[in-house]
Amino acid sequence: GLKRKPKYSVGDLVRIPRTDLGKHVKGAVAKWTENLYKIIKIDLGYVAPMYYVADEFGAVYSRRLYERELNKVSDVLNRD
Repeated sequence: GLKRKPKYSVGDLVRIPRTDLGKHVKGAVAKWTENLYKIIKIDLGYVAPMYYVADEFGAVYSRRLYERELNKVSDVLNRD
């Protein structure tokens, strides 16, 4: 089939969905992690690109993520 070009790149900083919220959360609660994750690998072997991310300490997140699960942080914030 036709494979999609990845929307994000290795090295991009993203937030990922929080897993501690449960099912009945209303919109006021932030649904994204405060911690930033860096995309370390993109697996293009699927119809949709799958992303591997690691936290600031280099610990790799336990599963691959879809594009819709990533929320890119603007590059303005990333300058040291």
